[in-house]
Amino acid sequence: MAAEEPDRIVLIDGEVELRIGPLTTMAARLAGALLDRGLKPGDVISVQLPNWWEGGVITLAAAMAGLVLNPIVPIYRQAELRHILADSRSRLIFIPSTFRRVDYAAMLGEVAAALDPPPELVLVRGEQAGLATFADLVAAGDPATPPPAVAADAPALLLYTSGTTGPAKGVVHSHETVGVMASDQEAQWGPWRDVAILVPSPVTHITGALQAFFQPLALGARAVLMESWDPVAAMALINRHDCRSICAAPPFIAGLLDEAARTGETLPRFRLMGSGGAGVAPSLIDQCYERFPSLVATRLYGCTEVPSITSGVRSRADRRHGAETDGMIELTAVRLVAPGTETEVAQGEEGEVIARGAQMMLRYLRDEDNVGAFTSDGWFRTGDLGRVVDGRYLLITGRAKDLIIRKGENLSPKEIEDALHSHPAVAAAAVIGVPDPERGEAVCAFVVLKPAQSLEMPEVRSFIAKVGLAPQKTPERLEFVDELPMSPQGKVRKDLLKALAKERLAAAEAG
Repeated sequence: MAAEEPDRIVLIDGEVELRIGPLTTMAARLAGALLDRGLKPGDVISVQLPNWWEGGVITLAAAMAGLVLNPIVPIYRQAELRHILADSRSRLIFIPSTFRRVDYAAMLGEVAAALDPPPELVLVRGEQAGLATFADLVAAGDPATPPPAVAADAPALLLYTSGTTGPAKGVVHSHETVGVMASDQEAQWGPWRDVAILVPSPVTHITGALQAFFQPLALGARAVLMESWDPVAAMALINRHDCRSICAAPPFIAGLLDEAARTGETLPRFRLMGSGGAGVAPSLIDQCYERFPSLVATRLYGCTEVPSITSGVRSRADRRHGAETDGMIELTAVRLVAPGTETEVAQGEEGEVIARGAQMMLRYLRDEDNVGAFTSDGWFRTGDLGRVVDGRYLLITGRAKDLIIRKGENLSPKEIEDALHSHPAVAAAAVIGVPDPERGEAVCAFVVLKPAQSLEMPEVRSFIAKVGLAPQKTPERLEFVDELPMSPQGKVRKDLLKALAKERLAAAEAG
């Protein structure tokens, strides 16, 4: 594409419109510079950057040089960085000089000094004595440096999942699985040629990287990058660049809806609005259909290990499944088994979701993390619970480890959360089990209220009965928070909610 259409715009970052020809030339120069520094195919390089256009150059340069790219989310600090850089044995890391009042050069200097060997620090958009810069490397590299031969199944991408019970796990993807991620997007939602995608999701996550870099470089899409989320700015970018697609976590979609309601915007040229991650409420998708009459809105399901397990829905006529399920089972194979076993459950019953497909990761980096992660015949255990709806749609009902066992009955938090999300006073909700001497576990709901709203337990009880859930699923404790704790991947940190519930319960008993 670079040779045939060098002037095609693929990345937009503020006033920068990066065309595929210059991007490819810079990537070739950077690849040559990295190889000249002694890096060799299979070595790991890290990048901890916001949504900046330089990330696209680094991504392509790593592929050209046969290096394994390790994206790290910008919110990570010393503890996470020490673990990831040591575990991956990263040789070099691209960082901002400063970003959002954080001195990354100082922070990474401290972290690197404690590692053996220390990774080299390379500054992007900044200078500091003694440190190389992105611009230096691009200028120094020779674009004619012959690229090494790299096998399609060689590691290309190393992403770390956030750990809640142990250290973050390194997820290894190959050049081939990355290519399948892009081709699956073409099969599901294409054609992408010349389609502008708004990208507020961090490009250091698999979702953001797919939209910002893989789809533009492989499919000819045009990514409009957002350094930080602002719904007013997002709407302006959509209109300025004729964006037609966004796939993002629920808070971003909710922000767009609020801004559209404020301005009366209907986005008549938009074609896709998808959301996954932290339990997408059916009401959020329904609001998208009501506000935006031309687009398809859908819930999606995947994970770092298998990024697109479902395909969402493709038509406004399939609105119900787009809102009430997590999408169509299509390009990735899915089975439901009794948790911890390989025995499939009966049609329509809840089971643990296991998946297998061409975009599935190669493995976890550490051997010990692979133990129990796969079935004997190679299917990945997601740890999520779900059931098949209408023969071809997957509904995620919760995490196996999050099941609430109340008086010997297994209760799924997800359906209680979905019910609470439909309450007019509730902005967000998460449900956990808390220890209870009589019931074993009691249902505890953490709720974020909408502005100027209130909610009392009697109202919750009547509302749960009104939506038709069993009485056992009625929350027995109601806790209010300003926001739900989230992982960098957009998932609710229920381990932190359980710790908070324990603290509040202890404080109440002491008081």
